Amino acid sequence: MFLLQAIEFKKDVIYKKVDQRELKLDIMYTKGAKMRPLVMCIHGGGWMGGHRSMYHSRMRKIAEEGYVAATLEYRFAPKTIWPGQLEDVQAAHKFLVKNAAKYGIDPERIGAWGESAGGHLSLLLGLMPKEKGESLRLRGVVNYFGPTEFRQTDRIQGAGRFMLMALMGGRLENKKEMLTEASPMFHIGRTDPPILTLHGTKDRLVPIEGSELLHEEMIKAQVPGQLFPMENTGHGVGGDRKKGQALLRNFFFDYLRSSEMELLAHEDFDKGTSRWEPTDPKAWKIVKKNGRSFYSLHA
Repeated sequence: MFLLQAIEFKKDVIYKKVDQRELKLDIMYTKGAKMRPLVMCIHGGGWMGGHRSMYHSRMRKIAEEGYVAATLEYRFAPKTIWPGQLEDVQAAHKFLVKNAAKYGIDPERIGAWGESAGGHLSLLLGLMPKEKGESLRLRGVVNYFGPTEFRQTDRIQGAGRFMLMALMGGRLENKKEMLTEASPMFHIGRTDPPILTLHGTKDRLVPIEGSELLHEEMIKAQVPGQLFPMENTGHGVGGDRKKGQALLRNFFFDYLRSSEMELLAHEDFDKGTSRWEPTDPKAWKIVKKNGRSFYSLHA
């Protein structure tokens, strides 16, 4: 248990410069603390809007529970098309790893949390490391109602189609390769980090079927995770909020704080197993820290 200490709040930290623009993030951390797990918060807004400040109140709660919390801005469509948004999120992750000591971050215990477009970017940050060996993999991803599959363009209509066309930079029928690359569902592999998805059963903008398909692919690949349907909820947070918040909190505790325990690597939410085992021994590296050994997931 972490004792409540003074929370430092650094705003407008520049993590990347591109096209004569400075991209910034805000970060909250416990003053004087070291080697704390980090939660990266990625805002939604259809890849066309939103602001990192949307997570400020939730960041404070995260920081008070002993984590470092960061929220970032990224370039918007249609001015910047795919994959510019993912490149920005990856750059923020790389910046935080590089500056881990400055903000008291344990670079091997980083997770991502996002809603809608932010959930989509969080998923891809976990599933698509920029380059193998360049940066540490995420330890866990929380996806609130983010889209997971774009290839079936005939099923994407209305506002969702408009936003996706802006992201892709044109007619979807001409962007098959880009749509596949931008679909988290097609990047699931056995060594991917655990994923918790919360999705409204009545979401018309981003139907829950996409999250169900993602979860099916995770089961096939033996990637640990859970899908929590938010009953009678549209595109937003609803349903049993108390249970949803408990799932979120427990997920980050299990997968980010858990490396304080010995040799934890893999858990199956659906089967309720309490023993964790490596999904692929070749993908895990044993590292020693303060005289103790831990599994570390590497690309």
